[in-house]
Amino acid sequence: MGGFTAKSTSPATFGSGVYARFVQRSSQATSARAFAVSVPYLHLCGRVLGGALMARSAAIAARQLAEGSADAPFYRAKLQTARFYAEHLLPQSLGLLRIIKSGGASVAEADPELL
Repeated sequence: MGGFTAKSTSPATFGSGVYARFVQRSSQATSARAFAVSVPYLHLCGRVLGGALMARSAAIAARQLAEGSADAPFYRAKLQTARFYAEHLLPQSLGLLRIIKSGGASVAEADPELL
């Protein structure tokens, strides 16, 4: 179950930095384009913060297992859940980041009459 590490970089700092850079970069664009990616941004924050919490719980579980905790099945389940999250849910963050970076033009420039 190796490969889980808790990095010191805060996921919240990472996520807010990505959005801030996007808004700065698209300052010439309408605010509608920034608002158009607000929901994917919130989803990204949830995925990344969830990953950070999973990494933290995996680190605790690994430490408890190394110390011979009597709750070994519980801690093995924590490691299994964190691995699933890292392999199946966390990679979705890359797609959300791509949406955020694209700027939401397809939403902001959509003709409401056609919807």
